[in-house]
Amino acid sequence: HPLCPVRARGAPTSFRGMPFGLEGPPAARRAGRALCRRLGGEILELTGADPEGYHAGAALLGGGLVALHALAAHAMAGAVRSRAQLSRALHAFVVRNADNVARLGPAAALTGPIARGAEENVRRNLRALARVPQGSEAYRVLGLAMCALTRQSGALAPARRARLRRVLTRGESARR
Repeated sequence: HPLCPVRARGAPTSFRGMPFGLEGPPAARRAGRALCRRLGGEILELTGADPEGYHAGAALLGGGLVALHALAAHAMAGAVRSRAQLSRALHAFVVRNADNVARLGPAAALTGPIARGAEENVRRNLRALARVPQGSEAYRVLGLAMCALTRQSGALAPARRARLRRVLTRGESARR
């Protein structure tokens, strides 16, 4: 199971450095390791216990990241002079965040107004994203996941996290 972007049109340009999830009987794993080495990939040992979860997680991150990039670019388009510069800036932002997650873990790498408990900024973001098709819905769903990460990190007091959850679930932004 290569864990790499596989677009609807076209094959991956390279497997170099990409993880390959390996599972199965010993002979199949040996063959998979040999193939992985020939392609320049990295081995990711799978337990075989939850293949649906593995594939769903890959689809969520791969396609979800692309969709989030598109939503962010749409939201920011009116605020920048150059789409090419915006694309480069978003790429750098994605890479830095991914590096932080790899280095610190998701809870410690969390950034933005939800991580800081800035309720009014969350409301403003929801209002701005209401102009982007599916923007505020994506922010609300992901915002709830971000709230859960603040519990893991201990970054926010429970009362502040509860207020943020109310803003995200009750549509408070529309009332202000």
